[in-house]
Amino acid sequence: MIVIGIDPGKTGALCAMEAGRIVDLIDMPEDVRAVARWLRPARAFLEKVGGLPGQSAPAAFNFGHHCGQLEMILNWQVGEPTLVRPQRWKGDLRVPRDKKLSRARASELLPAEAHRWPLVKHDGRAEAAMIALWGELYG
Repeated sequence: MIVIGIDPGKTGALCAMEAGRIVDLIDMPEDVRAVARWLRPARAFLEKVGGLPGQSAPAAFNFGHHCGQLEMILNWQVGEPTLVRPQRWKGDLRVPRDKKLSRARASELLPAEAHRWPLVKHDGRAEAAMIALWGELYG
């Protein structure tokens, strides 16, 4: 069964995984409607996020709105997603908070897929892949 992991941030990504192998991985589209066209039948795991320290009220509102749209699309297309807090999936997979170290940990957990997040800006890809992996292992 395909498992989808989603890092919902602006630099986030969507990862479809089956049996520990990435089937598809895309950066988060600017228009969340593109997510509906990308989805396929699967179990979905969406990172449950909140506002960030120092984030302005409008930015926090926009981020929350974006996450709500993603959750709605998932409900409509594949069924209710499992919301997983970053502390939970990162703790279970021993992923550091630092984004650079997060990419390195993804490469340790999924060495055959490490070529998919070569740049610092690809941390969302690595995290989406690890959320999908968490879904396979713990979901």
